[in-house]
Amino acid sequence: MRNSWILLLCLLLCACNKPQDGFQIEALDKHGIQPAKFIFDADSSLTYATYFSSRYSLAQINKDKLRLFIVATSPSGFSFRDTVDFPLYTQVGQDSFDKFTKVDIQLRRMVNIEWTYRYNVSNVETGLWEISARPDDYTGLNSIGFSYIITE
Repeated sequence: MRNSWILLLCLLLCACNKPQDGFQIEALDKHGIQPAKFIFDADSSLTYATYFSSRYSLAQINKDKLRLFIVATSPSGFSFRDTVDFPLYTQVGQDSFDKFTKVDIQLRRMVNIEWTYRYNVSNVETGLWEISARPDDYTGLNSIGFSYIITE
């Protein structure tokens, strides 16, 4: 019995020390002035998978991709810019050959979608990174999300 308590205590202590994964979502500025901004707490000794997500209206979307203009700013202020095109789907099954995207369509009106952005990324700086994302067109988009998990 005593060994069980020690094992349980060790498991709890180890679980508390594991760095946390994160998910953030932000409603979009419909005027297109402010990008969606996220804070990513990175440890340079770990590797991460990063994802973007969005919620959009099937009634308002009239395109098959979403272009995001992304800026990642390091804790020391260095910025990296990227432009990425992510697929938009209007029905279940379109993503059958797309292993990088997860799609959920609710009541045939709203789509929740998640795209893999980068996999096995390691950062040169530990600390708070700022990730900002601005879509090329806001029509039909409700929100953009950013998430990360530790892959190491």
